[in-house]
Amino acid sequence: MNADGSAQRQLTTSPGVHTRPAWSPDGLRIAFVQRDEGGAHIFAMNVDGAGLSQLTRNAEQNYWPSWSPDGLRLAYTAVNGGSGDIMVMLADGSSPTNLTQHAAADAFPAWQP
Repeated sequence: MNADGSAQRQLTTSPGVHTRPAWSPDGLRIAFVQRDEGGAHIFAMNVDGAGLSQLTRNAEQNYWPSWSPDGLRLAYTAVNGGSGDIMVMLADGSSPTNLTQHAAADAFPAWQP
């Protein structure tokens, strides 16, 4: 929608709940979480809703996508068995890497320039 709240458009039409939108630094893509009976996964799409792609395909519940300042990577939280780990992957969903491999719950990743 516009900054004044006008011209609202629905971008997602797939089943489930769509939350946690995160704009890419260049303003061309939006990453978000889709929750449904199959879990919670990170998706990304163009700002017009086209080009939808599922980025996470693991068994974990995935939340809180956060773009790197250069737009090349996404950090997110993967929850498996009650504790969360901070993960990072390339913006196309490839090369997921666990950054916090311990029993404590880690969440809400954020990048700094």
